[in-house]
Amino acid sequence: MQSAAGFKGVPGTKITPFTELLVNREKILPWIAEYSPYALLTADDPPVYLFYNTPPAMGQSQESTAHSANFGVGLQQRCRSLRVDCELVYPGAPEVKHADVAPYLIERLKEN
Repeated sequence: MQSAAGFKGVPGTKITPFTELLVNREKILPWIAEYSPYALLTADDPPVYLFYNTPPAMGQSQESTAHSANFGVGLQQRCRSLRVDCELVYPGAPEVKHADVAPYLIERLKEN
């Protein structure tokens, strides 16, 4: 989100893009509400399949937080809270039923 919102941090300081985003959060809340998958998710949404090439590293800085498995963990939790089926796949992930998106889609399409 920080890249999408234009935050780059301040080189040579401890002000990271994420820190800059937090400082300006109130200003960008309308963007978050309009574009964030987390914010837009509702209980009547279809199942979600999330695939990441690297495992989550919670609490560690990510190059692109909104495109990392860290975000996937949070989105899966949100899905569960709304009872939206969500499969989160990354190397070493627990409870993986479909290691690839193709079998997932085939199974889902056969259900309908």
